[in-house]
Amino acid sequence: MDESRKAWQAVACGPCGGHGVVAVYSSNDFLGPRTCGTCDGAGEVYQTPKGRLIMYPGGPFVGRLPQRSA
Repeated sequence: MDESRKAWQAVACGPCGGHGVVAVYSSNDFLGPRTCGTCDGAGEVYQTPKGRLIMYPGGPFVGRLPQRSA
């Protein structure tokens, strides 16, 4: 395995809270659950050593973790 990939960590997806689905609302009406578009229903994304989030190793970037203030 590539040495740089060993430092990657699986973390819970932020938008769906690790469940893989999100609730969809429209004008105060519940439309139902939908597959999370950030993790594509997996419930987790991968964090690179530099803090970037990707859908899966080698896959598209989906964001960054917020910077923590000191």
